[in-house]
Amino acid sequence: MKQSEQDIEEVDALKKGMIEASGEIRTAECDSCGGDMFYDAETRKLKCKFCGHLEDIDFSKVNVKELSVDKISEEDFTWDIKAKVIVCKNCGGETIVEPTEETSYCSYCGSQHIMEEKNANMGMRPQGVIPYAISNRKAKKLMDAWVKKRWLAPKDLKTRFMDKSLKSIYMPYWTFDSKVGSDYSVRIGDYYYVGSGDDRKRRTKWRNHSGHKDSFFDDILVTAIESKDYDLLKKIEPFHTQGEQVVDYKPEFLVGHQARKYTIMPDVAHGIARSIMAQDIQDEIKRLLPGDTYDSYNQRLVYSNESYKHILLPVYMAAYDYQQRIYNVLINGQTGEVQGKAPVSTWKVVGLIAIAILIIVIVMLISNG
Repeated sequence: MKQSEQDIEEVDALKKGMIEASGEIRTAECDSCGGDMFYDAETRKLKCKFCGHLEDIDFSKVNVKELSVDKISEEDFTWDIKAKVIVCKNCGGETIVEPTEETSYCSYCGSQHIMEEKNANMGMRPQGVIPYAISNRKAKKLMDAWVKKRWLAPKDLKTRFMDKSLKSIYMPYWTFDSKVGSDYSVRIGDYYYVGSGDDRKRRTKWRNHSGHKDSFFDDILVTAIESKDYDLLKKIEPFHTQGEQVVDYKPEFLVGHQARKYTIMPDVAHGIARSIMAQDIQDEIKRLLPGDTYDSYNQRLVYSNESYKHILLPVYMAAYDYQQRIYNVLINGQTGEVQGKAPVSTWKVVGLIAIAILIIVIVMLISNG
């Protein structure tokens, strides 16, 4: 489709803002002692790892703008950071880390089969980011509490987690907005009964029904990476992207943290978002249908005013191996929601079954006198 002059002006303004921002980047070195800085969730400032010196960060929301889906493309915008891309040969994940970071394993799957990708294209620069609201220290406590509740896990699971460090990794997401008009048709069934007593039978009287529904979707989230643990990423949602939660992307927010590079392209994510919207509309219409039952549901959707943006969302992650299998624990860095997978002890399961059988036997003996 032909781009409107307004759309072109928005992209030009976005590019201009990115170029101007490149001259305002703060160094990751402490102005006080020269030590390494990191973004600290507790103070919402840059903090020195050594002397504790703090520096303010601008939490403005000026460049978090929706882009028209008519011009979805692979723009090679600079992220304004010095970084290297680490590629995992096991899961295929690409992680953006600081040049000086010594990475010996993949933060996502725990594999040691990783290598640096030379001259890597980091992809489209994010329009926005949700900075970490939960500190690494608090996230570790949340993970420890989660581990303690794994009643059927092997006894040594707690030991394995005792010194396990959490990686803070910004996950890439696409968000989509759209107005959607739905024209739908369906057969509605109303129950009635014939006969009486044992001969009473239910019948269905069918009638045609149709209608129109207008919907608006704001910030439909689509995960921008392919992952075998996609279900865990979905389970730590929601991320709150409304209001002032998403701020302008700034390199300072990534200092001391990693970021995953997206592998799902925006045009593919657009199709996924449309499917999510279509299913939501269908579910809502069906929930409000008159009658007792229905069949032959059909809907025709018209999408308009569609827009998207690329944002980074905060996630803590720990990967550990147990009997040659990798298990992941993920924590929402904004809300603290914890989800993970843990091995199950065969002996504990057998023990529970034995106890259950024993209780049944005792109950039967008591009931039989």
